[in-house]
Amino acid sequence: MERYSRDNEIASSPNDASPERRMPDYVDAINRAEAAFRLCWATLTKLKNKELSRADGPELNDFQPVLAQALFDLDRCYRDVIAYRDARIAFKSHLETADFLKSMKEAASAKDALSQATQIGKSIGDAFAWIFYANNQPLLTEHQRHAQIFHMPPGLGGIGELSFLKSIRSDTHFILYHGITSFLRVGDVSFVDIATFNVIGIGELKTEAVSPDSAKVTLHMVGTKDAQRPRIYYHQQTPPSLSKTGRRTKRSKRMSPVRLRTRLHRQMAVISETLSRNASEQSFNLISAYHVRELEDFTNQITSKPIAYVKIGDGLLLAGLLVERGKPLSERLLTKTPISEIIAPAIDLPQRAAEIMNQSRSDNRLAVGSIDTRATWGSLPLFWWHLDTNILEKLYFHELLIMSLYNSVFLAEKLRRAGFIVAEEKKESGVDLQVSITRDGVTAKIENFHHFERLISHQLMKEETVVSGLLEVHTKLPPPTNGPVRVLFDFNFRF
Repeated sequence: MERYSRDNEIASSPNDASPERRMPDYVDAINRAEAAFRLCWATLTKLKNKELSRADGPELNDFQPVLAQALFDLDRCYRDVIAYRDARIAFKSHLETADFLKSMKEAASAKDALSQATQIGKSIGDAFAWIFYANNQPLLTEHQRHAQIFHMPPGLGGIGELSFLKSIRSDTHFILYHGITSFLRVGDVSFVDIATFNVIGIGELKTEAVSPDSAKVTLHMVGTKDAQRPRIYYHQQTPPSLSKTGRRTKRSKRMSPVRLRTRLHRQMAVISETLSRNASEQSFNLISAYHVRELEDFTNQITSKPIAYVKIGDGLLLAGLLVERGKPLSERLLTKTPISEIIAPAIDLPQRAAEIMNQSRSDNRLAVGSIDTRATWGSLPLFWWHLDTNILEKLYFHELLIMSLYNSVFLAEKLRRAGFIVAEEKKESGVDLQVSITRDGVTAKIENFHHFERLISHQLMKEETVVSGLLEVHTKLPPPTNGPVRVLFDFNFRF
């Protein structure tokens, strides 16, 4: 499942704490990243429109270095913001209270905006990487079992990965860098056979400094049985300068050879387990499993109205409106416009929400969210849905807001009619549905059911898909012989 922390921060050293430390130009960093993201988006659009081959073309090879460099620069700025914040905290006693509070507020705002910009880049990377994992979807379940590393590696490690990406090519395999995605979490690179588009190996990159201005990058790879070994070569391109890492390279702790080998063996074992993942027996068709047609019709209305609404299924309501049009990404992410003013056109939202309430029940509950562009468990990137790329671009770049209101009371009724037992468990964060089913003396309990609710409210999976999928899995469960067993629920998509 999806687990990650956005505060994956490196601590500042005492040498970083200085009252003269200045806030980095995070506005410029975000706008430069947007320019790179737009270039990558243009390449994705060509791929979707079949104007660019999947297996060749300079644009395809340049996509990853451009996106990775933009994400690397955003993370460097992110860490500099943290260093600025920590320096201000260290010298708090020497600062005016108002000045200190102002700097803390700016640092928090900058961190949030930089994280949102990074998420945009990762969502674009997800759409790109999906091309190469569409034939290898069972592997994604193994990737999803590990925590997402939201930020690029700091210091020498990041420079080494970026240098490898810019300098190494293969004429037999496509080398897919995991750092540009949110869902590839095992290893650093995947090797995709160009002839079959199957993932035949996963690699781990290790970087060691050999002198003050040079480093060695080593690739450790685990491949599938009988797979052709990738034929790689050096692509002439100026590698990143180690001097650009500055103090962070000097602070990097050198790992002992024993610890390095132990860590590498552990990582290689995880990679080997991932590649041994078997294919699922059951797969879902995108059109039948998701509200694809409804979203397509809805997005076609958005550009012609101040706000557009659509009720989807029994318990889902979408509201879409264009926001902060014509402004650079930094202004959209750092907007000072109150949210109440942004969604002012949705003045009749409470009345529209009544459409998804079951008036005969007292356990209605509304969850407010938004359409997710990321590739999360049980979904695929929204980019590959049958939607206009101009609308998708606005959604990805925060020029279009699509809010979702979801009432799970109808889902609970459908589950009960199918034979499931549904109970509510109250927690501090709200109410969770507890779902189980018993047949032939065997009880199956669905863990983390909120993930299925999120698939409906944020990725527009049909409630009927959730119910039928759970029933399908339960009917195929073998009877337990030695106590309880845990069964992983997986999704595949046919195109």
